[in-house]
Amino acid sequence: MPQQTNASSDAITTPVLTTLSSTTPDSLRIFALQVAREEQVSPYAMVYVLSHESDWQPDAIGDHGLAHNVAQFHEQTFEWMKQTAIKQGKPYQNLSYNSSKDQIILLAWAIKNGEGNQWTTFRKMP
Repeated sequence: MPQQTNASSDAITTPVLTTLSSTTPDSLRIFALQVAREEQVSPYAMVYVLSHESDWQPDAIGDHGLAHNVAQFHEQTFEWMKQTAIKQGKPYQNLSYNSSKDQIILLAWAIKNGEGNQWTTFRKMP
């Protein structure tokens, strides 16, 4: 089950001020749009990738079992991006591959930092 956090731990682990109240598709959509706004990332890109990768389902598994959760990260790619973001000064030490919230946050970072092309759906985005 995806990890959920409370507002106080959000402030410690990430500059994203938005909290995720549940992992329903509607809650995830609202959260992704808020993260996009806060991180100054295209909301269209966020919604497009998350809709096509997982249809907003935290239990989505793809790419022959290698991609998981709403953003369909491979675990190795998640950890590489997380470490790269940390080196840039982002307080992402506590981001978890198994957290829908954290996958959305790291997807926003990826798009903002020119790594959106890691997702086929991003490359195919109209």
